[in-house]
Amino acid sequence: MRKSNLILLIIIILILSCGNDPEVLKHPLEYTWTIDTLELEVISTRFRPTEILYRSENDIYIFGENGHYNPVYWHYNGSDWQDKILVANAWNILAAKLINGDIYTAASTQWFLPEGCDWQGSIDKFDNSNVEQIFYAHVEGQRGTEFNDIWGDLDDNIWAGGWHGLLYHYNGTSWVNHSFPDTVHIRHLSGADSSGLYGIAYYMIANKINGYLLKLVDNGWIIEDQYSMEYSDYLFRPFGHLDIYVIEDKIYTCGDGVFCKQMLDSTWQKLWQFSNYKFRDVSGSAPDSIYIVGDGGNAIFWDGESPSQLDSIYYPEITYKKAWTDSKQALIVGYSGNTSYVMWGK
Repeated sequence: MRKSNLILLIIIILILSCGNDPEVLKHPLEYTWTIDTLELEVISTRFRPTEILYRSENDIYIFGENGHYNPVYWHYNGSDWQDKILVANAWNILAAKLINGDIYTAASTQWFLPEGCDWQGSIDKFDNSNVEQIFYAHVEGQRGTEFNDIWGDLDDNIWAGGWHGLLYHYNGTSWVNHSFPDTVHIRHLSGADSSGLYGIAYYMIANKINGYLLKLVDNGWIIEDQYSMEYSDYLFRPFGHLDIYVIEDKIYTCGDGVFCKQMLDSTWQKLWQFSNYKFRDVSGSAPDSIYIVGDGGNAIFWDGESPSQLDSIYYPEITYKKAWTDSKQALIVGYSGNTSYVMWGK
């Protein structure tokens, strides 16, 4: 090879290698956090945020509970947040997922009975111009049923779970009933695909609480782990009962503490616990980019090894309900009284 060609090859390799340097991500403790206050213009309406759906920096949705008043949601268009009335049968939207480019929501809907109006679970397909209720269901003999969460990786593979064991699967043609007994309240579902899909559930009766870790096996669900304890023994529960997040081979749960285990292990590790506060949500985008938020203004970042309290958004009067991140930025939503807040860190 000629010397000139060798020099040219070395220069090309150096140029290409310079372009492949890994991106250095800021730690959330270094983020600049902005705080947006969401005050409803709709009269006689309460809103408590439960879900963040991020499509782009100019297209962000916040859904939530509305106490069966006017159903509303918030939308960010790149410049400001706008509250919008949801013209549909969906109330108390507790979860939303982007599946094949479409927004699906898990909620409740009015259910008219001879003895009066009640509520049952509702699944809706949503966009700015149209909201279509595609499914609704209730548990026989139970009132006040609603879907708490929805999960899907394809539009012919969608799961929805809720109160009183409510659990349905959409296969592209019909919704198939997979419900548990009505003493299993399904809170949330999480997993990268059907082969690693889990759920968290609980049931309270008298002074006891039963916690359940659910797992999808061969298109059927099993209880993989469970406990039954006095409710007052909250410091000794083996895993959380309010939320679940699955990333690679690890399962995180939260409630009266934050817990983690390997999928193939039977023993849970308690990561941390505050005696006076519950954690409401655990969400992330990578094994080293996980947020856990909850009562008393507590928002914690977990890098896979150690926790970091986000003191810059620590407001004890706020209950944080949901976090979202893409590892480059984070959104955390919560409420205090009838006012909702959006914390945005970059």
